[in-house]
Parts: sequence; structure tokens; C-alpha cells
Amino acid sequence: MRRFVLTFIVLLSVFGLAAQQDAAIKFVASSNKDLKAKFSFTQNDVDPIVKKSETLKGSLTFDAPRKLVMIYSTPAGDKFVIDGDNLERVKGKKSNKVNLKKVKSMAGLANLLCNALMGKVNEIKKETGADMTYNAGKSTHDFIFKAPKKSKNYYKEVEVRYNKKSGRASYLRLVEKSGRYNEYNLTSI
Repeated sequence: MRRFVLTFIVLLSVFGLAAQQDAAIKFVASSNKDLKAKFSFTQNDVDPIVKKSETLKGSLTFDAPRKLVMIYSTPAGDKFVIDGDNLERVKGKKSNKVNLKKVKSMAGLANLLCNALMGKVNEIKKETGADMTYNAGKSTHDFIFKAPKKSKNYYKEVEVRYNKKSGRASYLRLVEKSGRYNEYNLTSI
């Protein structure tokens, strides 16, 4: 009898967490469906292999479904733009334009960024082929995606946090297979 009660309690907690996760997925998706927003951001670009890190800052404007503009104030003049199937990156005096239909790794990055901002948690899971973990933080809904070791994905881990009140993305971390990662702290303006 004791074993039955214990099993029943475990099943209730598992189903409760699954229901909480489903509710969080629906909430962030509906909160960001037609998102037109502006954020200030701090980006930490960390490469543990060469022990190098850089902190970048700027503003991010997003217009769903696929228009993202990041204008950097640190370093001043840099920018990163996704406009439909095109990506432009300006770093210093160098400018690089890419057709996302032709460059799979950059298309993956563009999809991750846009899907994260639009709250498309299930799309991130589907596209990365990763296992998803949900944590209900004190003030955020946290989703962590870990790709299997033999995955062909460029990113081995993706973490997205959404504010529980607004449903907006507040944190994004993209970890490459090499261990290098970029994390973005976002604040709605």
C-alpha cells in the first residue's frame, strides 16, 4: 500500500509539471505571436578554449516574424540584421551579407533568435532535435534544450528564459559544440 501511495504521488507531480510546462509554452507563444518590440541588450561572447570573453551592448528591434535588427553601442557601429531570408553583419569596417537559404549554419542561428523572441519553444525543440527541460523559476519560465552528443546541430545547448508576467524573452544563451557561447540579457524598452 505504501508503494502504491508513493507511486501515485510521483505520478501526480510528473503530470503537474507537464501541465505547468504546457501552460508556460502556450503563454509565451501567445504573448509573442505578433511581437513588435524593442529591447536593450548585453551580450557576453565567451570562448573558454582561448580564455577570451567580450561584453557587447546595444539595442534590438524585432518585428515578427523575421525582422531583427541589433545595433551595437559597444562596439559602436557594429550591427546584425535578419530581414526575411537575408542576414547582414557589420563588424568594424567589414560587412558580410548572407542569403540564409544558402548558408545552413547562419539560417539555424537566425531561426533560433527569431523563434526564441516569438516564444516558439516547440519550434526550437523541433529544429534543434534537442531534449527539452522546463524549470519554473521565481520570475521566469526557463527552457533548456540539450542536443544529443551525436547531433549535427551547431549548438549543443540553448537556454531561453521568459518573464512570467509579460511572456517576453529576458535571457538567451547559445552554446556551440566547441564550448564557446553567447548569452544575451534582454530588457524591454
